[in-house]
Amino acid sequence: MASHQHIEGIAKLADLQAGAVDLVEAALRFGQRRDLILGNAFANPAWDLMLRLYSAALNGRDLPVQLLTEAIDGSRVTERWLDALVQDGLVTILAVNGLRTATLTANGKASMDALFASAQSGTAIS
Repeated sequence: MASHQHIEGIAKLADLQAGAVDLVEAALRFGQRRDLILGNAFANPAWDLMLRLYSAALNGRDLPVQLLTEAIDGSRVTERWLDALVQDGLVTILAVNGLRTATLTANGKASMDALFASAQSGTAIS
């Protein structure tokens, strides 16, 4: 019985993660359309960074810092937002063989999990 419940729990978690990936990708598409329609008035590099890093985390990978910042706008402003997210404990930067990669911290991942879980269930975040 416990094994069956464990398997159901794993399946539910996989469904939630798949749903979260879909939501993240939809949010990224929305952001791109938003920028096309509204210009830079509503640009928010920190949110775009978190979305891209969350999508990468859900897919089990880190992102090279250079590619991450270039995907948003390649500006020094985006790099400063990334630094701020590191200082806030949401993102970590690792250097492996001279390549700097970014990933969400456990706290950053848990925060994004809670955000998207609440969006999927239609509940408020507490």
